Amino acid sequence: MLKTLSSVSSKVTWLKPIVVMTGLACLAVFCSSLFNLGYYIEEVYLIPSLAGLIWSLLLFIMLKTFVNIPIKSDETLTFISKIKYWFVRLGYRILTVIFLLMTVAGLILSFRLFSVWFVN
Repeated sequence: MLKTLSSVSSKVTWLKPIVVMTGLACLAVFCSSLFNLGYYIEEVYLIPSLAGLIWSLLLFIMLKTFVNIPIKSDETLTFISKIKYWFVRLGYRILTVIFLLMTVAGLILSFRLFSVWFVN
């Protein structure tokens, strides 16, 4: 899974500015709706902007974190280097599990938010 996330992240690094701009726009719409400022004074924009902000944050985390995964070490390395490599890979594996759990939480939250939004 780590290799898949790394390859996807390295292929779509050009999306980083788009994700940041989308996240900032969703944050602006959310704050504007929340504090009744500007054009978006209705509460109808709160839920879609919150869902957009959550997904923009998840994509940004994926694009920033999983680009530079260390490659597999050679057999000629010292024992200390192999241990260091193992700990670095362990950290990336933990980040992968956390990212996958956050993605599942984002899916559940999005479904619940949009079910409330469509009822209104």
